Amino acid sequence: MKTNRFTLLRHTLAILIVLSMLLGAFPRPALAATCESYYTVKSGDTKTSIAKKFGLDWSDIADANDMDNSDKPKVGDRLCIPFKDDEDQANPNMRLRVGVTHTALTLTITGMSDKKAVFIVRVRDARVGIGGFYKLGRMKAKKSSTNKATFAIPKELNKILYLQVCVKNSSTDEMICRTVLHP
Repeated sequence: MKTNRFTLLRHTLAILIVLSMLLGAFPRPALAATCESYYTVKSGDTKTSIAKKFGLDWSDIADANDMDNSDKPKVGDRLCIPFKDDEDQANPNMRLRVGVTHTALTLTITGMSDKKAVFIVRVRDARVGIGGFYKLGRMKAKKSSTNKATFAIPKELNKILYLQVCVKNSSTDEMICRTVLHP
């Protein structure tokens, strides 16, 4: 009887170890929310070479990985490569970073041209081509260069895998959108 219990305990422990190793191989949920792909840093890689490889600024990659812009990547680091900015946005300096949980979106906007602007925040299933947006609310710009707000995700979008989040200046055509993975 003791042998069977010991064998069962040993098998259970082995399964738990394998499962924990498998889970460690997957990206952290916070990073998966804004990643288009991943890149493992190799010997000889620099911030500039990595950014150039993906057609991004290093600051965008650093933001997506919760790094300071001055941080240097280390060999073996697995970097989240964020979606590229929309090429046709009215203000190319404006940046939108979207953090996603199961129930909420946290938006961080930088580089706004109008510090008194009011932005309309909308979200939809990214697979929908036109329309289908849910208005989440408004985001008033503050005098600081970084503006942050959190919005609840509509229940209708809870099971949607990819969300498109758009922020539009209510008085100009200044707009930026992001497609994010909904965990």
